[in-house]
Amino acid sequence: MRSSYKIIRFIVVTLLIVLVGLPISLYLAMSLPPVQNQLRSFGQKELSSLLGVDVAIDNLYITPFSRVELSGVTVSDMYGDTALAVDKLGAGVSMRRLLFNQRLVINYVELIGPDIKIYRPSPDQPLNIDPIIQALKPKNNNNPSSQYDLQANMVVIRRGSVKFDQDSIADSIPSGIFNSKHIRVSDLKADIGLPRVKNNDFIINLKRLSLKEASGLSLTDLHARLVVSDTLLSVSDLNISMPSSLLSIGDINMELKSLKTFGQELKSMKHHLVILPESHIYPPDLSPLLPALTHIPSTIHLFSDIEGTLDSISVHAINLSLDNGFPYINRAGQLDSLSSKTGRNITLSKID
Repeated sequence: MRSSYKIIRFIVVTLLIVLVGLPISLYLAMSLPPVQNQLRSFGQKELSSLLGVDVAIDNLYITPFSRVELSGVTVSDMYGDTALAVDKLGAGVSMRRLLFNQRLVINYVELIGPDIKIYRPSPDQPLNIDPIIQALKPKNNNNPSSQYDLQANMVVIRRGSVKFDQDSIADSIPSGIFNSKHIRVSDLKADIGLPRVKNNDFIINLKRLSLKEASGLSLTDLHARLVVSDTLLSVSDLNISMPSSLLSIGDINMELKSLKTFGQELKSMKHHLVILPESHIYPPDLSPLLPALTHIPSTIHLFSDIEGTLDSISVHAINLSLDNGFPYINRAGQLDSLSSKTGRNITLSKID
């Protein structure tokens, strides 16, 4: 009996040492600078191999077993310049959900100071990030897609910037005018929730997106909820805000035969677009796109209810009015043969 007790005690003590001691040992090992430096080097090598360009990481810090933080991340382009630089990249994972539910749940992703540069040196040369694009493309469309199912509770982006140059030829467009060939985005901020990310099944909660462009365009807030499945595309709570403008869009729901044929279905699909009554536009907000709008310093209130296909549209109502409430446009009607090259039929009548 005494021998049996000793055996049981030995087994219990051994299990406790394994269950408690092993995680503690792993924690201590992964917290050591030499180990983290080895992981940093391994990460650089693997990412460089995956993307086909050089990737450098200044520092890597791991808090076992749920948090990793990178600082000083740079991704080079095919011309030897820097395509992406990130001051800080952090992420936290729910180990409980991973172990007990076999589902990857990312508690948060923090992206601080991302600086993106995309350019084409000359019209006959590829984009600087072309190797990255090619590396991330599916290698064989005949192979079945890998199954994945993850969730990211919050993705936070702060102090982001994007620089895009179509080619090296300087344009004659003056400053203060938006130039699609030379785009400069700064102060990019975003808060994004991804409750579900699966094969052809996504839920994206864009809680906030704001940015500034060098021309003077300023997006103070964009938020929406997007649901995508193989048979449905749904957009709700879509609001676009500029310094003195608000465009509020009614819910959009599109039933699909398949997500793969969305482009073909779009041509014949019936759409319903409603711009809600609280929407208003202050033309100078858009003056970098059309300078003449600077001379219309009066808020325009608008409402519209439009339904139809890309070829034929029924205008149930379109109303534009100025600050004083005086009707500026108040119409309904029909637009037909919009895709015709020979002639279009547009009929708009006044609404009493």
